[in-house]
Amino acid sequence: MRVFVCVTRAAHVALALGLMPMCAQAALPSIGQQVGASAEELKQVMDLAGCPLQALAVEAGQVAATCQDDVGEVWKVVVDPTTGRVTGVARAE
Repeated sequence: MRVFVCVTRAAHVALALGLMPMCAQAALPSIGQQVGASAEELKQVMDLAGCPLQALAVEAGQVAATCQDDVGEVWKVVVDPTTGRVTGVARAE
């Protein structure tokens, strides 16, 4: 019970300080996750994450998928086209 209380307190402190990721970011695929490289696969993954696909582009040999979450944040998920694995996730500039 003590460990749970300690973890819960740490989570509350991190949340209050803005150190925990927002819900939408947490729903996005993580680096290393296999998502597939086709447009259909990326669209499905982004829709399930609650961040509908807006655009696809090729940047430096990688597939960059841009989406907008339900709070208006724009995200970019970068995928290796040969493996279908996520190589980057960040807020779009």
